Amino acid sequence: MKVEGGIPALAGFLHGLGFPFANVWAVVLMVLETVGAGCVLLGVLTRAWAVCFTVEMIVAILRVQIPGGHNFELEALLLAGAASLVALGDGPIALGMKLKRGS
Repeated sequence: MKVEGGIPALAGFLHGLGFPFANVWAVVLMVLETVGAGCVLLGVLTRAWAVCFTVEMIVAILRVQIPGGHNFELEALLLAGAASLVALGDGPIALGMKLKRGS
């Protein structure tokens, strides 16, 4: 839905769930899931982005999945992955680590 419908479709979905400022949150989610995911893959500001992903998954579980009566195994797995990145950070071969060392 996010890829095909873009920000307007996501904003409509969020508005239907009762989120205030749905257009703003739609843009925030799109940036988080594109720029944030790319930064995590590269190992740049991994912990900061992982905190954002953790909050996103908690909101997705509590505001979308559980009230809708849906299964939330995927969201719980993504939450666990994001929380582990918050706790452990990026790995030794991440771009962020290379930049920290100055190599």
